[in-house]
Amino acid sequence: NSTDTFDDFTRNTSAKEQDIAFWKATGTGFLVDTIASHLGFIRLPSNDPIYKTNADPSAGPTSGHYELLIA
Repeated sequence: NSTDTFDDFTRNTSAKEQDIAFWKATGTGFLVDTIASHLGFIRLPSNDPIYKTNADPSAGPTSGHYELLIA
């Protein structure tokens, strides 16, 4: 856990520019942190009964139907 937040990055242009420059130079730093420790996309199987009455609403045959984010 950390008390570091993205507040300065979103509110302070100078801090944002410094963080981006540091990340570009080193590939490390504040910008490598994510909002979640785990992220997953889940797709219903192609033979799911829902498709008998509804068309697949996803963007394509390999796109997820659900996004799971665990922070």
